[in-house]
Amino acid sequence: MASTQDEILNLLIQGALGPSAIAGRLKISRQALHRHLKILLKKNLLETEGKTPHIVYRLANQNLESRIKESCELFERNILAACQKKPLLRKSTNNSALSMKD
Repeated sequence: MASTQDEILNLLIQGALGPSAIAGRLKISRQALHRHLKILLKKNLLETEGKTPHIVYRLANQNLESRIKESCELFERNILAACQKKPLLRKSTNNSALSMKD
């Protein structure tokens, strides 16, 4: 499962958002969100635009490409894991052919 900070970064791939929108989508308190945002800002993963109360957060430009790549890789791993749990093909009872699973 992704950490809250990863979820924030993945959400901001879609574009800049204000703190209320981020907290609402992640269903966390604004206080918890601000703790995470402070850490991400210190790591230079985020940039701010505007001033309180009209501030928005966005991914730092140098990190945008790598975050998109990481998100795609995570999506691919999740899809592969889901497919391995329920394979589409199984051997038939006579073991001579493959048949589709329901």
